[in-house]
Order: sequence, then C-alpha cells, then structure tokens
Amino acid sequence: MKKIRYFIGPLVACLAGTGAALAQGPFPTTAADIHASPTPGQLVELRGRVVERLRDNEFRFDDGTGHLVLDAGPPWWHTVSLPAGAEVTVVGRVSLGPPHARRALEPEIDVHRLQTPAGEMIRVRDVGPAPWAGGPCGRRHGAGPC
Repeated sequence: MKKIRYFIGPLVACLAGTGAALAQGPFPTTAADIHASPTPGQLVELRGRVVERLRDNEFRFDDGTGHLVLDAGPPWWHTVSLPAGAEVTVVGRVSLGPPHARRALEPEIDVHRLQTPAGEMIRVRDVGPAPWAGGPCGRRHGAGPC
C-alpha cells in the first residue's frame, strides 16, 4: 500500500499541474464576448484584422463581432508594424487599464504574440510581467538605453 501511495501522490500532483496549465488558456473568443464580460488578465485568442494604427504600437482590431484595441507595448521597447487590413491571430491578456484608473475603461488586449495567415510570428512578450515594466530604466536587464 505504501508503494502505491508514493506512486499515486506524484502522479496526481503532475496531472493537477497539467490541468491547471491547460485551464489558463489561451481561450478562443470574440470581441463581443470580451465586451459583454471582460475578465482582466484572462489569456485569450482572437482572429480578425487590423483596421488602423492608432499610435505607435496600438491598433484597432475587428473580428466581425466588434472592435478592440491591441496594445503591443511601448515604442521604446520595440516597434510592431502591421498595415491596415492585415489578417492576424492575436494571443494576449484582457486589460481594463491600470489599477489606479479612476473610471472603468473599455477592454483592450495586451498582446503577447501575433500571427499572420502566412505563418509570420510576431512575439511581443512572454507570459508574466511585461519585460518593459518599470520604464526605460526599469529593473529588467536590457530594459532600455539607461
């Protein structure tokens, strides 16, 4: 009985860990679903097209059910070039703006990666804190010109 317990315990822990990782997403969804029930921090996947560049690395995105803003990080970190009309698959996290905002903002997507139909992958960031957190002279190694 002891041997089974030593085998089953790690196996259950391993399977539970795998299930937790799978439960985190990304979840295929639509702009309409995000507007109807925004869940800040939820990892999502959307397919649609870039409507326009709003500024630097911010784009208006349309998936046929509605519009969202895609935020691909600050321009001093990197530049993302997407022409209007570009078809993309977006993986990112739902954001309602900074926690200190005085009013609720429209949901947007903090982009992790973009993929074009031709297979081009644009990696913006990994999962976890943004590598540009703390500004151009932030605490992360290689976070800017400082």
